[in-house]
Amino acid sequence: MQYDKLIPLILFPATLLGQDAQLSEAARQLLSKPRLGSAQLTWSDGRKEDGRIVRVTDQFVTYVTNRKPSSCENVELSKVAAVQWRNAPKGGSSSEAAAAVYLGAVLSPFFVVHEVGDPFRRMFPPLQPLRGQWESIHRSRTGVKSTLHFQGST
Repeated sequence: MQYDKLIPLILFPATLLGQDAQLSEAARQLLSKPRLGSAQLTWSDGRKEDGRIVRVTDQFVTYVTNRKPSSCENVELSKVAAVQWRNAPKGGSSSEAAAAVYLGAVLSPFFVVHEVGDPFRRMFPPLQPLRGQWESIHRSRTGVKSTLHFQGST
């Protein structure tokens, strides 16, 4: 009677191992090396569709179709027959590097002028100096308050 509870514990790993036999080679590759990106997915019933794989788990693949309107679908790994990866559009990282170099070339003169002019800005007073009165909010126990008056060039 006590062994009746052990039977499901023994059979459970066997059922999990048996599920792996149903998976296609493409599904096994997705499980071993999850990859995201543009792909053509082929279902076990023969249907093919272009889209993007956005998530891979041990049970399903999240697939976003390219058709209008696009749809997001969780496809069970047992229904994945084949995955044909699409090449990423050219100009990915190299175009980003070119944009960074171009932006640096455009902005570098402004940076140089700022760095050269910084000591001069510190030497000369501002064109419109501070004017008015400043009084400390914190008063000491003796009742003395601090006040500053700004007049003219300070």
